[in-house]
Amino acid sequence: MSARLRLASESTHLATAKGTRAARARAGRIGRLAGVLVLLGLLAAGCVPSAAGPAPVAAPTAAPCAVEAASFVAAARAALSTWDEAEAAAKAAEGEALGAAIERLTAARGGFTALEAPECARAAKVAITRYMDLTIEVQNAIYGDDCRLCIEEMEMQAAAARRSALSGLAELESTP
Repeated sequence: MSARLRLASESTHLATAKGTRAARARAGRIGRLAGVLVLLGLLAAGCVPSAAGPAPVAAPTAAPCAVEAASFVAAARAALSTWDEAEAAAKAAEGEALGAAIERLTAARGGFTALEAPECARAAKVAITRYMDLTIEVQNAIYGDDCRLCIEEMEMQAAAARRSALSGLAELESTP
């Protein structure tokens, strides 16, 4: 009886294995067929590029930064000239005269920040504004009689900001 059970078990196992292989083969054919149908659908819809590749797109013609920013650079140079005069007056002033000089610096900064800068010149505008802000802070610290070491530190920061601002303007002038 055990031999009969073993024989029946083996035949059941073989039938199951054959059925599993056939099922896998059917599933593979169905999967390949579905993939081909999807690919044909994409080709028909135009979603897959042709063998020649996509058509070239014309690059937008943008004005060079130097041309685009020329009027801003000229206005910024004029504003910096006015700024330099106001800064020299602030450095020479004391007491209430220094308060008036700080107001003049603040007005010059307001005039500069009102300038419209093209996208390519925004970094230069930010650098100049930062320089102006630091200079006003220095003069306010002097007016408020802050610690000398603090004032010296702020003056170094303002000097570095000025170099950065002038460098940014020079780059705009030389950019093609």
